[in-house]
Order: sequence, then structure tokens, then C-alpha cells
Amino acid sequence: MKFITMSFFIFLAITSHAYSQAKPPLEQARPWLGVAIDDHEKGVLVKQVLPDTPAEKYGIKNGDVITKIDNKVMSNAKTLMEEVGLKGVGVNVTVELLRDGKVLSKKLGLVARPDLQEVPNMRLKGKPAPAFKLSTAYGKTSGSLADHKGKVVLLQFWATWCPACRTTHDALSKAAKELGPQGLVVLAISDEDPKVISDYLSKDKLHFSALVDPKSVVTTEYFVPALPTMVIIDRQGYVQRVSVGGGQYFVDVLKEVVTLLNKK
Repeated sequence: MKFITMSFFIFLAITSHAYSQAKPPLEQARPWLGVAIDDHEKGVLVKQVLPDTPAEKYGIKNGDVITKIDNKVMSNAKTLMEEVGLKGVGVNVTVELLRDGKVLSKKLGLVARPDLQEVPNMRLKGKPAPAFKLSTAYGKTSGSLADHKGKVVLLQFWATWCPACRTTHDALSKAAKELGPQGLVVLAISDEDPKVISDYLSKDKLHFSALVDPKSVVTTEYFVPALPTMVIIDRQGYVQRVSVGGGQYFVDVLKEVVTLLNKK
């Protein structure tokens, strides 16, 4: 197997320096329920209950619709996030929800939200990557993960409106072009309209392909907590890393991709 050319290592070094960032200040611990949510006509839809969270412990399930927290009506996902954010870590709250047409009440204690990097890695790292087959909005690469067996696959969950996503695209395009012959496949996944995706990426003639996840099914299965989220899948189809954010996080992802490509 040929090793990655020195030019790409130089590129990584330059990119790493450009993305260096100061350490962020300490933040107050943020409380959370442990659910991925979305708007619903009757309240807030629980799209995914994350493992080892208050929601899982107290029996909240995927598909539940949260209607109230401490008797305050939850009209949308933003309202729920704001209400939970006003509570403190360790505080008990009463969650009213709908399940199969029945009204249920759950009392649970809020815990500190873990680092964004932790949740998807706890769920996915070292395990087979969830299979998917999506339509391609830009590029010519197959949108079926199964078609890329034996290659290193780099996923990016992104959106055209996401500034942090946009800062990674030149480097992501360069990686797809230079490392593709070595066995790298780069797939960018968005829930936006295919034309919006295609028009955006076509302007810069980027070298990776973009897939459409219209109902965010794949996004949910990969426990994406924020954009951009990068997922590295090895040649055997196992998730090696999930990384949330750009900057140095993104540079570290590219370095790990190079390591995997050079691994026999």
C-alpha cells in the first residue's frame, strides 16, 4: 500500500496552525434531559433517547411527545431547551408527555450535560457504523454505505447555513481529491433541499459528494449533537471516531484519516 504523500502532511500542518484556538473559559454546568428533540404539532417530539441519561433512566421513549415541564407548556423544541436551561443540575422536574394517545407524567432529576464529543462516541465508537442508503444531491459517489466496503469513509453532517461547516469545506475537498486514490470516501450529509445543497457546493466545485437525509433518520442514528459532526469509519466498517466542531477538532480528524489510510 502506498503511503500518503508528504504534500498532504504539509497541508495538515498548515491547517493545524491556522485553526489553533485559545482554550475556552469555564462554563457553568448545563442541565439536560438526554434526548434529541424536534418540533411537533402537539409539543416536542423525542427523536432519540440517549444512553445513560435521565430520560433513559426514567422511561422516556423514542416517539414520546413532551407537552409540559413543571406545568409549563412546551410549544416547540426551543422552548424546552430554554426551560431546562433555566433549571439547575440536580433539580427535579416533572415532565408531562403523550405516548400512544395517553398522557403520562415522569418526575426526573436533571444532570450535567456531558461534553458534546462524549455522547456520540459512547454510543458509536468501536461499533459497526449504522447502515444507510441516501440519494446523492451533489457529486457522483454512491449514497449507500455498503458500496464503500473496504474503504475509509469520512462523513460530515452539515448544513449550508452553518458557518463552522463552511470553514472546513476547502480542506475536506482537498482531502477527497488527494486521498481518494488511497481509499478515502468523503460524504457530506444534510437534511436540506437537494437543490439548495447542489447550488451551494457547485459554486466552489468541491470534490466530495453530498447526500440528502430529508427526515434526519441517519443524523439521528449517528447521534449528531451539533454541526458540523465528523465520523470516521474504517475499512472494516467500524466507527473509529466521532468529532463535533471545526478548528483543531477537524484537523485531528484529518490526521486520523491519514493514519487509517496508511494502516495495513
